[in-house]
Amino acid sequence: MPIVYLGIGSNIDPHISLPKALSILAKSVNIIAISTHFRTAPLAGRTEQSDYINGVWAIETRLSFARLKTVLGEIESECGRVRTKDTYASRPIDLDILICETYVDEDLFTRPFLAFPLLELAPKMVIKGRELHEICSEMSCPDQEEVILTEALCTILKRES
Repeated sequence: MPIVYLGIGSNIDPHISLPKALSILAKSVNIIAISTHFRTAPLAGRTEQSDYINGVWAIETRLSFARLKTVLGEIESECGRVRTKDTYASRPIDLDILICETYVDEDLFTRPFLAFPLLELAPKMVIKGRELHEICSEMSCPDQEEVILTEALCTILKRES
């Protein structure tokens, strides 16, 4: 079964939203790994927003790219996300496909909060002919604070298995 990597983020009640999203997702796919989650500042200088909790989840699925994208959107809605024109708006959950067969999210090349957790899960990964550790070495890693959330998510994962 193909491995897909998802970028995960939340800045509205992440200690509720992330476990809820994981539990719902586990009903549709096989979750095989969860990276360390980090607290990161909002993008676009949105100082009025709370910090985000970001990480990467590795899953196995037979769902097509389009179907998986739909499932992720449904999970976001179930967790209370309402999409607006403001692409940098606060959100209870953000579930993005980072790597899926031939698809690569270009944000991996510019956003350390996606690239470094992915490196943790797939240290030998090669993306578009470049080793992931090389891509990460070209980024300045912003101040990130590890969040002790991974253990709680792993507990949920074991319960759902």
